[in-house]
Amino acid sequence: MQRRLAATEWVGYAERLEQDGAATWLDLATRYLTWETTPRTAMSGSFVDGQVRWFTDGMLDPTVSCLDRHLGARGDDTALIAVGDDPEAVVRWSFRDLHAQVCRAANALAALGVGAGDAVGICLPTIPEAAVAMLACARLGAVHGVVFAGFGSEALGERWRDLGCRVVITADVIRRGGRCLALKATVDAALAQCPAVRTVLVVCRGDDVPWMAERDHRWDIALANASPERPPHPRAGDTPLFVLHTSGSTGRPKGLVHGTAGFLLHAALTHQATTSYEDSDRYACFADLGWITGHSYVLYGPLVNGAPVVLDEGTPLHPGPERYGRLVERLRLTVLFTVPTALRLIAAADARALQGIDLSTLRTITCAGEILDPAIHTWITRHLPHVRLVNIYGQTEGAGHLLAGNTGIATTPGVALRPCLGISAALIDEQGLISTGSRGRLVLTRPWPGLALTVFGDHARFVQSYFAAVPGTYVTGDRASRDDTGAYTVVGRDDDVVNVAGHRLAPAELETIARSVPGVVDAIAAGVPDELRGQALVVFVVAILRSDAAIIEAVRAKIRQDLGPFATPRAIVPVRVLPRTRSGKPLRRLLTAVVTGSDPGDLSTLADPKALDALREAWADHAMRR
Repeated sequence: MQRRLAATEWVGYAERLEQDGAATWLDLATRYLTWETTPRTAMSGSFVDGQVRWFTDGMLDPTVSCLDRHLGARGDDTALIAVGDDPEAVVRWSFRDLHAQVCRAANALAALGVGAGDAVGICLPTIPEAAVAMLACARLGAVHGVVFAGFGSEALGERWRDLGCRVVITADVIRRGGRCLALKATVDAALAQCPAVRTVLVVCRGDDVPWMAERDHRWDIALANASPERPPHPRAGDTPLFVLHTSGSTGRPKGLVHGTAGFLLHAALTHQATTSYEDSDRYACFADLGWITGHSYVLYGPLVNGAPVVLDEGTPLHPGPERYGRLVERLRLTVLFTVPTALRLIAAADARALQGIDLSTLRTITCAGEILDPAIHTWITRHLPHVRLVNIYGQTEGAGHLLAGNTGIATTPGVALRPCLGISAALIDEQGLISTGSRGRLVLTRPWPGLALTVFGDHARFVQSYFAAVPGTYVTGDRASRDDTGAYTVVGRDDDVVNVAGHRLAPAELETIARSVPGVVDAIAAGVPDELRGQALVVFVVAILRSDAAIIEAVRAKIRQDLGPFATPRAIVPVRVLPRTRSGKPLRRLLTAVVTGSDPGDLSTLADPKALDALREAWADHAMRR
């Protein structure tokens, strides 16, 4: 029987982890997860060679912790709520329904030759079949590789070739933002690069679907012919559960391999802590299953904790900016998890988007995926004073939340962050030594259960990327500041730092300042070569209701006021849309490429394909006006 930590226990467990980490992690693992064989060893390995493993002598099936154990007392309770692109279209499944569908899908995959250890590619919209496909792989012991359904064929093919997939699960179309977009055709183009893929399961929601008779199979028919029962498949606690490729904001994507028990434990602990989740709560995370947030906080973390999975196929602004508010009202949500970009879009539509909507049940908004700027925190405080906004810092490599404004141990107002349970953070100075100062490179000094096992097929890259630069630590790749209370503020990627005449500046700092200017909706800054100062900064801004000249002058004045004249950007350029990944991360390298005329590189993770053209047009216009 699951026994989650009570609110009064978090501090005690943090202290116990400091005193006897191994015994405490074993205690938490048995409290949160259901085991076939209870582990006696918590962790083996170290940061030195990147060979950290968790609960290797325990045996479990992850779907038992997510589904089977809820069937007795809670079998008829809601386990899944799916909201269509049309927010009026809502489907609800019980734990019993979801369990039966997962078993059917697992049996269907087994009939197609999928077994334990095989990699299955999944590219689906945010629909019930996506959650079922992931859990079905977990039931079989197969490794799922979920890829965001908005990727182009090159990105899909690259990831599936990397994994060596022989089976892929997809759908005919994506219904998003009021449009119906062909997905199967994109997948077919990707599979032309993947000769190993011999079987494709297709979720068909329309009539006109491109088809290869010997390769393609209908999802609904395959499941209808499969049994709704399948016994669990226990495996060692460190067995790979999934591979998830990084978003590619800084270069070639890496396939991060996550183990089973460690990942589940970290997802469940952080899901509960950062939202203060209780059984009476109604929780929803509006993220795509193709990202780590979707894995950890849409699907696995909530299910381990007995919370329903909420899937939203739509966009924050369809049919209007009131969408999220209406879903809070209809589902009577107490906790909403989203990304700062979604909140900025809603804020740009003004508070009128919230008028006439009953948001009285909403207690907490949790934000992750990118840096939360103070302007959004101020907007939420002003328009939703009864709601607590919780800032989160996490990574694909770490299984989700690593630092948070609410950790279960402590709550920090504003955008500052504290380490989650079991996470130990530090700052590193320019000499690579742990610093007592207030700024530096953010590293983690102690292994935690959610840490990825390796980069798929390239462990040397895993070690080089995360452990080699500062031996004995995990290097996040981000820079942060730390205040007198020990709270951290993440200011941006370490490789984004710009050296302007000897002054090191994080572009994220300038972006935060720019967004604080009235009328600025969004901003991204980047460094470019400068003959005189080594590097200079350019800032592209999206603004409303003010002239370009007024915005440029206001942003310039605000940066000079807050940081000093040395930080004055070479250029401040208004633009219609900014380049972000589909998880909201800024693609600063595209700004640099446009300004310098260099190759922009991989565009597979770009959320809006028009963003690069918009940057080029805006920069050309700026050059003409100089």
